[in-house]
Amino acid sequence: MKREEPRPIGNILKTFLESYGLSDGIKREEIYNAFDAIVGERNLRYIAKREFFNGKIFCSVTSSVVRTTLIHHRERILKEINGSLGKELVKEIIFR
Repeated sequence: MKREEPRPIGNILKTFLESYGLSDGIKREEIYNAFDAIVGERNLRYIAKREFFNGKIFCSVTSSVVRTTLIHHRERILKEINGSLGKELVKEIIFR
């Protein structure tokens, strides 16, 4: 058995996640966690469903008042999500 050079555990985990197709799911969860933290618990009560697809977050909001408030703050929420992730993964947020 040939001995390999030591590698950082972060690189090993990244390779493992990519080889099993799990990296997209982890990115999605990071986006959802950042979204939840920025939107706040009070507004999350009125979000029935959210999906991330092709750089867009789709949110179904059950309250028209909360939906209007979130629409007005959409750009700020978008900037804060991408800022907390350290890269621009989210390009648009759509509230329905």
